Amino acid sequence: MAISSLGVAASEILMVAAHNYDLDAAKQQGLRTAFVGRPTELGPAGSPGNGPDPSFDFNAVSLTDLAEQLGALLVTTPDDCLSLDPLKVQARRVAGRWTIVDGDQNVLDFGASQANAERAKAVIRHYGFDRMCFVGRPNPPMMYFTVAGKAPAGGMAGEDAIAFDLSGVVAQRNK
Repeated sequence: MAISSLGVAASEILMVAAHNYDLDAAKQQGLRTAFVGRPTELGPAGSPGNGPDPSFDFNAVSLTDLAEQLGALLVTTPDDCLSLDPLKVQARRVAGRWTIVDGDQNVLDFGASQANAERAKAVIRHYGFDRMCFVGRPNPPMMYFTVAGKAPAGGMAGEDAIAFDLSGVVAQRNK
């Protein structure tokens, strides 16, 4: 049904799956096949009977690996950052919530805590943060601040700052 719905030859369709039985069925219908493993799908013991097979057209360890095998170029995205003027940031009550603002740009929301908003303003000014960057939005699991494109230097009483070299930061999966 999928083949007829797409209106293309079966050999023009690539079935991507982590289960050999799905790929075997697709192969029987004439589809091309790509195995992408999920080694911990069922916990540390893995998923028995599911693994790379030389009869599949592609065997990959991740979707990125598969994309590279298919000839895709690595696409990097620009940093998702807001510019700040550390000398102009203010702690201001906006719609009943304490917020760090830079002009008319809302930067950070501290809810009911004026003290936390004031402390954040002091930290931004102390280090001279000029950019606030996000990893994923709209609900970023991580954000970071920079000064002239680099990590801040020095310390501030009551704050724990760890220096790092942004050019050496990588994301990797821990086992």
